[in-house]
Amino acid sequence: MNKIWYGVGFSIIPFFVLVLGYLNVHPELYRSVPASFSDPASYPSTKIAWNDEEEKKNPPIQFVSSDHKGLNVWTEIKTIKSFWDLWNSPSSELEYEWEYVVKNISDDKISITVYYKLVDENDNELSENSRTDTVDPGETLTLKNTHRIDYDKLSLVARGSWSISNRVAR
Repeated sequence: MNKIWYGVGFSIIPFFVLVLGYLNVHPELYRSVPASFSDPASYPSTKIAWNDEEEKKNPPIQFVSSDHKGLNVWTEIKTIKSFWDLWNSPSSELEYEWEYVVKNISDDKISITVYYKLVDENDNELSENSRTDTVDPGETLTLKNTHRIDYDKLSLVARGSWSISNRVAR
């Protein structure tokens, strides 16, 4: 057998094994915000579905706009102490931001809570967070929040979903 194959076996193969291990513990090199995550087609419905008939006839708030986008991928830093640590991938999270804009069209100061959920195809909740603020009559309120979701769950996300509650602020 040719001696060149010994060089291949003892140098190139271990080199590729170490490169694969390096890529495994540094997923930030190939993980990014999926383009489909910030796609406007995946935005939630923009209508407010009123449950109360009185509010449906005379709504206290009016939808203005909504938005959501992926901001960054955060990856845990691993400490490598042995060769076997190269095969334990660190966890990553996607940080995203949502924004919901409503106008108070009532005569009262209102406290508004917006819940933003990421759901899968079966409407199972993968992530939920909320934001509450008060708005004066005739004013427009922008509610913004950032949150993180496990990167491994991103492939399950089918769409976003809004829930809104309001009450007269005292």
